[in-house]
Amino acid sequence: MGKLNKLLVSLFKDTGTPGITAESAHSGDSPVKNWGGVGIRDFPHAKLISDDNVINLQSKRYACWRCTFGCGGHMKAGIEYQYEAGAHKPEYETLCMFGTNCLNDNLESIIKANDICNRYGLDTISTGATIAFAIECYENGLITKADTDGIEMTWGNHKSIVAMTEKLAKREGFGAVLADGVKVAADKIGKGSEK
Repeated sequence: MGKLNKLLVSLFKDTGTPGITAESAHSGDSPVKNWGGVGIRDFPHAKLISDDNVINLQSKRYACWRCTFGCGGHMKAGIEYQYEAGAHKPEYETLCMFGTNCLNDNLESIIKANDICNRYGLDTISTGATIAFAIECYENGLITKADTDGIEMTWGNHKSIVAMTEKLAKREGFGAVLADGVKVAADKIGKGSEK
């Protein structure tokens, strides 16, 4: 096994996919600000939602069936956000979609959004993309607090990200507009939001 392969095996055994989150944000591999931002400039604190910071909130490791890495994990109970001990560790895609894509560096809020998606059977990539779309619409004045049930959908606002994820999952209020994804939400919102 070559040196690079040994390094990758070590990385994935130690941290799993969260180990590449910060590097992906800064290299342009993951979305930043709904693909409108630049990682190093717009999301300089990507390390807060990457590798060791994720592992520090992990209570137990597990391996998916037939996986030799065993990088899965259950998380400790939340402090700022209420989720039960044993909530699943967010993977790279989830950290990017609810984190870098929304300019959110609050790790517990991402764990909470991941837990909501898992409990309601939602794909975290699609849901995170839809939340970022809503933030961009809000920031561009296409929707207001009157539309979003009083929730201020701004970049990096972790409380609004979790609140709207919950509404989306339950199809409540503005969450019902977002619940079928970006395309359907853009059709409902109109005002050039499809751009």
